Amino acid sequence: MDILVVGKGGREHALCCAFGKQHKVYCAPGNPGTATVAENVAISESDFSALIAFARESNIDLTVIGPEAPLVDGIVERFRSEGLKVFGPESAAAELEGSKLFAKSVMTDAGVRTAQYREISSKEEALEYLNE
Repeated sequence: MDILVVGKGGREHALCCAFGKQHKVYCAPGNPGTATVAENVAISESDFSALIAFARESNIDLTVIGPEAPLVDGIVERFRSEGLKVFGPESAAAELEGSKLFAKSVMTDAGVRTAQYREISSKEEALEYLNE
């Protein structure tokens, strides 16, 4: 099985290490660590069209998305719309990890115990809140 791991951090390095034990692994864009266990591909994690083209041209069997930003931006939906197998949450679910404000709002609405928070949009509001 040929696997494409999207991302450039430690999470992606761990994924490449695990998958590389049994499969051919590519990592886009990767990092020096991933280069020791996978073949790095110079494609940005935000360039969905180039990633899809690479997956098609290289006959990738599965793409695994690591970072939150492309997940929130809809990479899973784009890959699926192209008929490609991809592992990761769709953008609506990824928003829980991608936006702490959204996650706190969902937890509060669902009655999940969590630390107090407040949405603040200016320096003045922040200073006022600190003084409370």
